[in-house]
Amino acid sequence: MINASASEVSTSSFPQQGLYLLVVHLPTAASLRVGKKRIINFPAGYYGYVGRAKKNLRARLKRYLSPYRQKHWHIDYLLDQAVIHNIWTSQDEKLISLEKEECRLAAAMRHHFPCQPPQLTGLGASDCRCPGHFIFLGHNLPQINLVLTQLQLMRRKINGI
Repeated sequence: MINASASEVSTSSFPQQGLYLLVVHLPTAASLRVGKKRIINFPAGYYGYVGRAKKNLRARLKRYLSPYRQKHWHIDYLLDQAVIHNIWTSQDEKLISLEKEECRLAAAMRHHFPCQPPQLTGLGASDCRCPGHFIFLGHNLPQINLVLTQLQLMRRKINGI
């Protein structure tokens, strides 16, 4: 679910490669089938989704912002019900290892937002051994933004889509 202005957002200011963090809001609890996996119960609130793109990051983000997307990644299933609120991107386009940095960012997020529903384990991390790249952030958006700003790992590119 994307609000009307999101499909018109320009991604030209985004880097072509790097890490990204989608902050999405799920206004009401939802039970969603995610891929071929079980049905997952998502509590209402804000979620972070950490991802990486070795190339074409702008196209990837534009795809997430589009209301017409095939379901390919775990986040696609949540975006049927949730709204992208913020997009954060990596500070440095020349990260040594996007894979390691992606997992490191997800671990830092889990550390700062420790109340993780067990059903999120493994989501968004099918190509690594992380506990997951989906992070439940809670309900307090100003507090979430404060923590993300203090981490200084990412910069907010779009606010309040």
